[in-house]
Amino acid sequence: MKVPIRIIKDSDNDSFINKYRREQKRLAIQRHKLIKSAFISIVSLLIFFQVINILITPKVVAENTNFEITPENIERSDKLMFDHIVEEESFKVITKFEWYHDKPYWDYSQWSCGYGMRCSKNTTWITKEKSKQFVIERIKKIRDKYDLYKYDDDIEIALISFIYNIWHLPEWTDRFIKHNYINALKNKMKQYNCAWGKQLRWLIIRRNYETSLF
Repeated sequence: MKVPIRIIKDSDNDSFINKYRREQKRLAIQRHKLIKSAFISIVSLLIFFQVINILITPKVVAENTNFEITPENIERSDKLMFDHIVEEESFKVITKFEWYHDKPYWDYSQWSCGYGMRCSKNTTWITKEKSKQFVIERIKKIRDKYDLYKYDDDIEIALISFIYNIWHLPEWTDRFIKHNYINALKNKMKQYNCAWGKQLRWLIIRRNYETSLF
């Protein structure tokens, strides 16, 4: 959902952090770490056995396919697996704040549907499955456009949600991460909490949630 942004000084937002949000944050972080740990273990075992096969047989071709098990293909497969994890976790964060609408609705300055996606007024309806496909495609474009792959997963997921909301990545982001100015990065992100000329509670909550991920 695209909204006009006016940066103001950060204020004390602790009053908006309730027990439910903290619990949801804790569970989300725990779930992400468990999934990541499980995949790392599985991938490590797969790599071990595949390397053994490579050492025994110089060139192994999977039966009935043209796929060759080589170090390059193993690396490519691992990348696709971890990319999928980041995309799915990003989708979960985004849809905590972008609510699903099966029909078009007026969204400040545009018609939107699905999970805050721009659409035509004449769009009849859109399913949750199709909406998710559109969101995942936009996540991929965001990652490619701003080269977010170079960041840690937790920071990348937070930035994907941030960009999905404000439609760009501020120029100071890379500098702060490069020099490990994490608190400064969080404070800057939290300043993007206004629309229609005033602070909005749901934007304050969203910024707090995003910055709690890293």
